[in-house]
Amino acid sequence: MKILIITVISLLSVSAVAQTKLVLVNEGKSNYQIIISKNADSTDKRAAFILQDYIKKIAGVQLLLKTDAEAQNQTEIVIGKTNRCSKKEWGILLNDLKEDGYYLKSKGKKLFIAGGTGKGVIYGVVGFLEDYLGCRKYAPQTEFIPDLKIISIKSINDKQVPPAGIRIINGGFADDTDYKDWRKINTVADNWSDKDWKGYYVHTFNRLVPSNNYFEAHPEYFSLINNKRIPYGQLCLSNPEVFVIAVRKLKEEMLLHPQIKYWSVSQNDNYDYCQCDACKKIDAIDGGPTGSLLNFVNKVAAAFPDKIITTLAYQYSRKPPLQTWPASNVMITLCTIELNRSLPIESDPASRSFKNDIIGWSKICTNIMLWDYEVQFTNYLCPFPLFHTLQPNI
Repeated sequence: MKILIITVISLLSVSAVAQTKLVLVNEGKSNYQIIISKNADSTDKRAAFILQDYIKKIAGVQLLLKTDAEAQNQTEIVIGKTNRCSKKEWGILLNDLKEDGYYLKSKGKKLFIAGGTGKGVIYGVVGFLEDYLGCRKYAPQTEFIPDLKIISIKSINDKQVPPAGIRIINGGFADDTDYKDWRKINTVADNWSDKDWKGYYVHTFNRLVPSNNYFEAHPEYFSLINNKRIPYGQLCLSNPEVFVIAVRKLKEEMLLHPQIKYWSVSQNDNYDYCQCDACKKIDAIDGGPTGSLLNFVNKVAAAFPDKIITTLAYQYSRKPPLQTWPASNVMITLCTIELNRSLPIESDPASRSFKNDIIGWSKICTNIMLWDYEVQFTNYLCPFPLFHTLQPNI
């Protein structure tokens, strides 16, 4: 009988915990406050301000924003790393969140919003507002905010880690910081402090070794096409001086922008890869011009082991090499520019070669970014229905 009573009490206790509710706002009043570290960085502060702003928009109540230097309260929304968690508890919250993952966890009457080393805590706040409070952000100037007298939520244990580290959508909407954060979009340039700086995103050979600066005195730095050096093709990647100049240029730029993680060392936007004997010899080993490209990029990556060096698998370099593997800090940007936009890749017979290429790259590289082109190149303004291909392609 005693065992039965204990069991029933245990079940009731578990049930009570499961039914615990956090009443954040009740008829225009709230006992809750938002807590950040006294040493909070700009990301944690921004996350806290977003939450404070939207709670006021939803329920007309502005929660107090305090630091963890103040006394604890039972009713707190804790954002980022604070003294409200032990090191062990914090380790559990942060486990495997990477850069942009987040963890929403309720404990008693408290709600913890933890994030990875990137924008995770901001994504945690907007994820909470969207998934639990019903907010929506449709466009930079268009959102839905529920009008609530009571904000009450059940216990939460929600961990989200994006499978893709980079999530870029090109276009005007993605230039709006608020919209980008709500849609959890990022770019390789998210940490750019200088808005006028273009960064090293794609097609960078002519920035690394500008033909205007070097071609007249050193035509041998550039592509040999039909036995003639041309200034606006690609670089001669077997030339050791080209490597020295490119690395020197990257070092200069990295000193000016030390916070940038991704640096593109990638072909210009044309098919004029070098056909000199030295480049052709490397390409023959790897079954195509990806060979000389990837050998060059790997050498550059070795000079910057703490950075990610990105390069394109694009047009003539889309096919994976036969023998050369990308270095561990090289990211391959695999492009679908030639593919049919109106049929899913999986079912389109004309896309078979791309399917083979993505399988081939995935066998030799675990750091791949896919660049898809959801446009109709023959007429950018023509209506082009493609919703039926987006999900199967992803």
